[in-house]
Amino acid sequence: MLGSGLATLVSEALARIQQISHDSGVTVLIVEQKVREVLKIAQRVCVLRNGEVSFTGPAADLQDDQRLKQVYL
Repeated sequence: MLGSGLATLVSEALARIQQISHDSGVTVLIVEQKVREVLKIAQRVCVLRNGEVSFTGPAADLQDDQRLKQVYL
């Protein structure tokens, strides 16, 4: 489920919107602290730390980077 304060229906709707946007080539920005959940649906991620970009790239690269994995996963 995405969003700690979001209802389950809203989280499910976000996942459906992401799939539709992927299929149609439209970009959707999801701002979320639950990195593991976002990585399930994201193709690319941008990680902010103290207001600075600490990582940007394919979601798989974040999962493979041991330093980032320790901090965010």
